[in-house]
Amino acid sequence: VSTLIRELPTQCRTVFLLSRETQLSNKEIADQLHISVNTVEQHIRKARRILREALGNYEFGISAFVAYWLL
Repeated sequence: VSTLIRELPTQCRTVFLLSRETQLSNKEIADQLHISVNTVEQHIRKARRILREALGNYEFGISAFVAYWLL
């Protein structure tokens, strides 16, 4: 999962990690990065979609740890 996250587009990865690792709100992320809340939400959706698609290729499914990152 870490490798997949590192491969996300830069801004998408930054927003996703701020959301998941530092648990900032979308508004806090938007303020910090000087982007709109809507843009933050779009980046998070994009990251989740990319990760879900990539992980969907694994035959054993998603573990609880991975599910945390995608919720």
